[in-house]
Amino acid sequence: MNGWNEFWSDVGKFFKEIGNQLYDFWFGTGTTEEPKLPYIASFAIALVVLVLGILLIKLILRLLRKALKMGKKSFVKDRTVKTFAINTTKVILYILLFFIFISILGIKLDGFSTILSSAILAVGLSLQDVVGNFASGIIILSSKPFVSGDYVVFVGQNVEGTIIDVNLLTTVLETVDEQKVIVPNKNITNNNIINYSANPIRRLVINLGINLDGDKEKVKEILLKLAKDDKRVLLDPEPKVVMTGVSENIFTVSLRCYVPTEIYWDVIYDVNEKLFDLLVKEKIVLGVKKLSILNDQNKEIELDKVEVKTKTRGRRNA
Repeated sequence: MNGWNEFWSDVGKFFKEIGNQLYDFWFGTGTTEEPKLPYIASFAIALVVLVLGILLIKLILRLLRKALKMGKKSFVKDRTVKTFAINTTKVILYILLFFIFISILGIKLDGFSTILSSAILAVGLSLQDVVGNFASGIIILSSKPFVSGDYVVFVGQNVEGTIIDVNLLTTVLETVDEQKVIVPNKNITNNNIINYSANPIRRLVINLGINLDGDKEKVKEILLKLAKDDKRVLLDPEPKVVMTGVSENIFTVSLRCYVPTEIYWDVIYDVNEKLFDLLVKEKIVLGVKKLSILNDQNKEIELDKVEVKTKTRGRRNA
C-alpha cells in the first residue's frame, strides 16, 4: 500500500511541478534581481499593439491613397507608381509591426540579422535578372523617358510602338499592326531610346530625285506650295525646300516642314498623295540612278546596241 501511495505522490508532484512552471512562464514576475512583467501581460500588450498597429496601417494606407489621387493627370505610368508606392509602404509597415510584436513578447533576435543577410544573398544570386529588371523599372518610373501613349523605338531591341503600360519588371507596348510586345526593363535602360512623342512638333521630310535636265525651280515651287497650302503644316518654323545633293544623272530636292506630332502620319500620307498627282499633272519625271556596265577594256557598254544571239538546236528524228 505504501508503494502505491508513493507512486501517486510522485505523480502529483510531477503535475504540480509542470503547473508551477506553466504558471511561472505566463504569470511569473521573475526574481528580485531581474523583475519582469508576467508573460500573460506581455502577450496581452503585444496583442493590443498588434491590433492597433493593423488599424493604424490601414489608416495610413487610406490617407496615402487619397494623397496620391490628388491632381488632374492620370497616366498609366503614374498609376503604376502609385501602386508601387502603396504596396511598398504596406510591406514596410507590416514588417515593422511584426518586429515590434515579437520584441514585446521577449523573443531574442540575435541571429536574425545573420539569417536575413544570408537569405538576401541567396535570393539575389538566384534572381539576378529579376532584381535587374526591378531596378531598371525604378529608373524608368523615376526618370520618365516616356509615358503612356508615347510612340518609341527601343534601338537595341529593334522594337517600336506605342507605350501601353510600364510595370516594375517589364514595359508593354503595342505595334502598328496591333501586336502586344513585352520588353524586360533591363533591356530598355541598357540601350538607346527614341521617343517620337516627346516633343509637340515633328519634322516632315520628303526627298525627290529629279533628272539633271529637269526644271529645278519648278520642282521647288511645287513642293513649297504643297506645304503652305496644307493648313496642318506649321508656318513657324517656316517650310523650306532645299537642294540636298547632285549625283551623276540626278539632283535631289528636299521638302522640310513641321507638323504637330499627333497628326504626323496623317499629314505625310496626304502630302505624298497630293505630290504624286501634281508630278503627273506637271509632267515632272523622277530621276533613276544609272547603272554602267563596262567591258574588259573598261569602256561602257551601250545595252541598246548589243545584239543578242540565240542558238536553236534542232530535234533529231528517230
